[in-house]
Amino acid sequence: PSGRLGPAAAVWAGIGLTAAGLLLLVSAANVLTALFAGLTTVVYLIYTYLKPRTLFNTIVGAVSGAIPPVGGWAAVNGTVDAGAWILFGILFFWQFPHFLGIFWLYRDDYARGGFRVLPVEDADGSRTGRQMLLYSGLLVPVAVLPTVLGLAGTLYGGVALLLSLGMLGASARFDRLHSDGAARGVVRASLIYQPVLWAVLLVDKL
Repeated sequence: PSGRLGPAAAVWAGIGLTAAGLLLLVSAANVLTALFAGLTTVVYLIYTYLKPRTLFNTIVGAVSGAIPPVGGWAAVNGTVDAGAWILFGILFFWQFPHFLGIFWLYRDDYARGGFRVLPVEDADGSRTGRQMLLYSGLLVPVAVLPTVLGLAGTLYGGVALLLSLGMLGASARFDRLHSDGAARGVVRASLIYQPVLWAVLLVDKL
């Protein structure tokens, strides 16, 4: 239809906009920030390619989703250190229970779309539940690392621990019940987790 880009034009438009964005980051921030932005783009493109091909796509997608705060850290500090990678770890581990809950709720839609996500190939939910538990469990120690390393105070540490244990509890409930209601509980817990965690971290650092 008139006014719409064809596939080739869309590709070139994407390349042009990405290049412009990277140049803007170089000029307004630094080269390191632009490198992480470029890495995010490349990894996300790989993720998109893998979506209909392998379950491994979820891990690749989680990497692309967790890189942006590393770039933000580089923009502010001009370097990347332990604090940046802790933020990466929090977002990386958080994404698994969050998205597995969504995948479970909409597994029929994902199957019709041809996407390889774990709940599509895990009819009884046992593998999905174990994955939720694994990554929620790993999230607990990573989330409190800013306090352990002196990058944040006890207020943040206490809230991070409570939020992470809440995620773990919601994941454990799904692992026990394998129900849509339990999956919604995981998604709700994950949606509360991020804004509250970052807001408390900000307040704790003021």
